[in-house]
Amino acid sequence: ALLDVASKEAQNPIEQFTEDWQARVNECVGNYLKENHTNLKALTGEQKREAVNRLYNHGLFNYRNAAAYIAEQLHISRATVYNYLKKDKE
Repeated sequence: ALLDVASKEAQNPIEQFTEDWQARVNECVGNYLKENHTNLKALTGEQKREAVNRLYNHGLFNYRNAAAYIAEQLHISRATVYNYLKKDKE
């Protein structure tokens, strides 16, 4: 019984880690929406740019496929995500 519990907990630590950063993205986006009293469908382009930059500043682009995941969450293309980041660095 003890071995069953241990094997379930350590089944796939990479999956758990992946879900962790994705949960952090979701939490950060949720916090942004609450602070701005809005929802995803109502976000303007400028607000999406601000959200992308906040995620960048929180280090959430340091994960593989992060840009694609963030783009999906904000209902924009991955290219738009990179354009927002590029625009802010100029």
